[in-house]
Amino acid sequence: MGFSNINRYNTSSELVKSKTTRKKKLVSTLFGSVKAFQNKLSLFLNQIEELNFSHFECCATLKTEDCGIFLKQRCIKIINTLIREFENRFKDIRTKEPIINLFENQFNINPEIVEASLQLEIIELQSNNSL
Repeated sequence: MGFSNINRYNTSSELVKSKTTRKKKLVSTLFGSVKAFQNKLSLFLNQIEELNFSHFECCATLKTEDCGIFLKQRCIKIINTLIREFENRFKDIRTKEPIINLFENQFNINPEIVEASLQLEIIELQSNNSL
């Protein structure tokens, strides 16, 4: 590849995989791990586009030593591919995000986005000061 920190993506991907394959995890916890990884990818993409390598020590070394080896466009292409792959793989669960959020924390959900049968109960829960 020309740069050694690409292994960090593999490691992060394996971390997401290990977090999502453990037994007795709630869907909301698993979904949170996937969202966190996707947000990290977006952060990495933005930072690499700006040549900010605070999370990539080897790339920072290549930049400071002015080796002429660092391939910015190749990094951007790889991260964009990862972003697209995660979006495609988890697009079905993304549509269920409001339901996942409902069962994860009823106090932070907008009652207007849930089923009508649950809206009044959500409002009651959110308005109850003793909870």
